[in-house]
Amino acid sequence: MESTWGLANFLWGSLIVGMIIFIIHEARKSPEQKKREAENARGRYEQRRLSEKIVEVKRLGITNAEFKRGGLKGALFGGFIGGVPGAIIGSVLPWGKSVPVESFAVKYGDGKVVIRQCMQRSSEYKALMKRVTK
Repeated sequence: MESTWGLANFLWGSLIVGMIIFIIHEARKSPEQKKREAENARGRYEQRRLSEKIVEVKRLGITNAEFKRGGLKGALFGGFIGGVPGAIIGSVLPWGKSVPVESFAVKYGDGKVVIRQCMQRSSEYKALMKRVTK
């Protein structure tokens, strides 16, 4: 019990000393330095926002077909047949019909182009199809 109180006191003391040092550090900054830091932060925010904004999407077509994993159905079936190892194997193995995989060229606001591949009828596929330029 005694060592726990010592550790707690040490942690709280460290936190308080760290906060005091931070407050002193912030108080000693000049107004020009604070303004420069705010402008840098705005620039970083704008750059990050542009890198996440989708500008253009081009549909490249079907690249291949892929089987969906067994998921819950496969796990239940595998568990019924082979217990826990069967459930694990059933959830990982391919199950059902193959699904076509479409490729899209996605251009972001910062000029970066990324090739995205997604299965037809997935949520990502539907979102990209809404933005496709013809």
